[in-house]
Amino acid sequence: MGCARRVILKGLGCLLEEMIEMGIRPSGVTFGRLRQLLLKESRDDVVKFLNEKMNLLVNEPLCD
Repeated sequence: MGCARRVILKGLGCLLEEMIEMGIRPSGVTFGRLRQLLLKESRDDVVKFLNEKMNLLVNEPLCD
């Protein structure tokens, strides 16, 4: 995989993490596609981390 693609995947992972921290739940399609790309690049650690964050958001939604 090219360096540019790695940078893009890293950026998308960071963006998704920020969304989750702000209480914004990404669509299933968005999350699924990013998950597929990360798994394809053997980034199981990032997928696990994002899954844990998503589960936390689902179980304990942010409320103002």
